[in-house]
Amino acid sequence: MHIFAVAVQERLVSSGELADPVATLLGRERLDAICARLSSLTAKERIVLAGVLNDTSHRALAAEHGWSRKAVTLAMRRVRHKLAEQETLAA
Repeated sequence: MHIFAVAVQERLVSSGELADPVATLLGRERLDAICARLSSLTAKERIVLAGVLNDTSHRALAAEHGWSRKAVTLAMRRVRHKLAEQETLAA
């Protein structure tokens, strides 16, 4: 299991949100799907995602890595797009 998934599951356990087994199963399935899509991120997108998850501002990330704020914002937009659930409608 990916380290990100373990951290999220630890938070759920500590918050008591795992009481409902159906919600737990659905949450784990969603988390597994997101973790599977992490491999599609570029190195820059991973750095930006890690920074945002660690509460680092776009301005600070840009300064730290020598990028523009716009480059950080666009990388985060790509991250959101790549990690978003791809819902399909059953006909």
